[in-house]
Amino acid sequence: MDKTETIVQLKKLLLASKKAADLLKALKKLQRNYFPEFGNTVVDIFEERYKRNISWEVQVEAIKIIGKQHLVKALPLLEQIVKKNMEHDMVTMEAAAAYFRIVRLNMRDISPIIKSFGNIGFSIGEGFLNVLGEDNMTPNIEEQELIILHFWHFGENVDKGILDPKFGLVKACLKWQAPSVSSFIEYCLTIKDSRISSLLKKIGTKEV
Repeated sequence: MDKTETIVQLKKLLLASKKAADLLKALKKLQRNYFPEFGNTVVDIFEERYKRNISWEVQVEAIKIIGKQHLVKALPLLEQIVKKNMEHDMVTMEAAAAYFRIVRLNMRDISPIIKSFGNIGFSIGEGFLNVLGEDNMTPNIEEQELIILHFWHFGENVDKGILDPKFGLVKACLKWQAPSVSSFIEYCLTIKDSRISSLLKKIGTKEV
């Protein structure tokens, strides 16, 4: 399918249909192959669904695009969601990640996280930490240490079935040089979380 055909199909799904299944299909296509002309439409879909409190899956997929494409138009609503700080909420987690990606100055800037200390719930923290790992962010050594120590026990004692929110931090730490990295990774080896265990097995403890 060439670019023109893809755009026509996306317009049909995003503009002509209100079905959640069609919107999800189109948003996932845009995640793989983004076209800037759909930026405002993505934001509108997110805002409309959020305000009506429907289709959280659609909201999540739209927010992923918003963050990675830096769609600033959505920033006021993202800020509102982050301030609300809902626990164990997928929309909140993705909103935090998108907010972080939009407001940071560069791939070393973690000031948005530091400024939020004291108001970071489970979902907000997981969203922030996911960005550290997914985007291979490398703050300075002092800030690496600050983040590790602040989130060392973050998300402990969660209910059975809920994944540990530190996965993104563990992933980021594999490329960090802070003094506490080794001891933090050793500690994470004791966490009963399938994602963290799988990640650390892949790299091997000898490399830590």
